Amino acid sequence: MPQQQSITDVNNASNPRIFKDRVYRLTVQKSADNPSVALLYEGQFSDDNALQLVFNVEKNADSKQRISNGAVRIYNLSHTSRESLQEGMIIRLEVGYRSTGLVELINADLVSVEHEKSGPTWVTMLTVAEGHKLLTQVRLAETVSPNVPVEQTLEIIREAMPGIARGTYALPPTLASGRSGYVLSGTPRQCLDQICEAHDLQWNITRDTLTVTDRDGTYEANTSTAPLISPETGMVGSPRSLTRNQRATAKDKKAKPGIRVTSLINPQVRPAGIIRVESQMHTGFYRVAKITFEGDWRGNAWYMHIEATEIDSDITQIN
Repeated sequence: MPQQQSITDVNNASNPRIFKDRVYRLTVQKSADNPSVALLYEGQFSDDNALQLVFNVEKNADSKQRISNGAVRIYNLSHTSRESLQEGMIIRLEVGYRSTGLVELINADLVSVEHEKSGPTWVTMLTVAEGHKLLTQVRLAETVSPNVPVEQTLEIIREAMPGIARGTYALPPTLASGRSGYVLSGTPRQCLDQICEAHDLQWNITRDTLTVTDRDGTYEANTSTAPLISPETGMVGSPRSLTRNQRATAKDKKAKPGIRVTSLINPQVRPAGIIRVESQMHTGFYRVAKITFEGDWRGNAWYMHIEATEIDSDITQIN
């Protein structure tokens, strides 16, 4: 089975062949409390017997709009395997290439499962969302005193979600609850939305880790490990410019201009992270606002579609 390699192996890829010979591993755990493996499926570049798998995974730097989620279709599972799949299980999808190994793309709750038969083919459709159960089924009832640092309030919310690790909280250290304090009442998702809306912050959970940044901020302070997106590392076509108005929503009138770029999948690209883009029209460092991963094991698709914004001048740029 392909072994994991370092991020450097992917970022420093100058030969397009490094992104050939795709691989995947789909692991189904019984639950977050019971990590025993219920099902395991693997696909390697030379395995004609691997199950066909199609996926679409969306990750956002700002989960006030939409939490990280995905849809996975598996073809011709056995009857026993179809019967064993149940809502509440944990779906872990790792993807990559023969030369770079597997990297986790999503580790999420199974929200729904459907089976459909078309001729001789069974198609199993899984809908998944990262942190769905903890974000929507846990309840908080906490009072936060006045002038408590926002970082401490975020920790109260995170600690109500066992299994969610603390990531980077990239926010001003002086940010606090103000004279009135807070009343945290509702689900963790509602409380995160409440605090982040009040202070113009953005939050996301990916790979079981909570990250919080200021608007259009990044979770990392320099560009030394920024994944490279270029024709040599799998860029498809040319990046397209996005104006401020094209990125803004009804609730977001402060959106920065940016780009939309498509490339072969690099699972190391993460929401609120930095990428380095090199093309004829666009070259520089960008902050990832949204990523959609699209894969078809036996088809052509093995792409990521990235929307990214210009990074602030205070980011340390290290080549």
